[in-house]
Amino acid sequence: MRPKNLQKKNIRMVLQYDGTCYQGWQRQKEAPTVQAILEDRLHMMTGERITVIGSGRTDGGVHALHQVCHFLSHTKIDPLSIKKGLNALIPSDIYIKAADYVPLDFHAHA
Repeated sequence: MRPKNLQKKNIRMVLQYDGTCYQGWQRQKEAPTVQAILEDRLHMMTGERITVIGSGRTDGGVHALHQVCHFLSHTKIDPLSIKKGLNALIPSDIYIKAADYVPLDFHAHA
């Protein structure tokens, strides 16, 4: 449960991944996906149920070199620490290249 005094922040990440072991970007019930890995590890770090929005979706087995995504959170964890923490928690075939704060109206699809 988050303290009520924490403001919502929008955090953008840039990542790369080898999609060989994943059924694409978008979360699926019975298959490993990049989005599911990120959301699960962010939940471990923040205690929040977070939805990570990607700039686009990839099919199973497809790789990415510069996938932009974002998520909203009330966490006190700064973007650099999120980058470092996620890179320590996620499989080595996914790598967070950058993370930063962006305005609340930023959307990875735009």
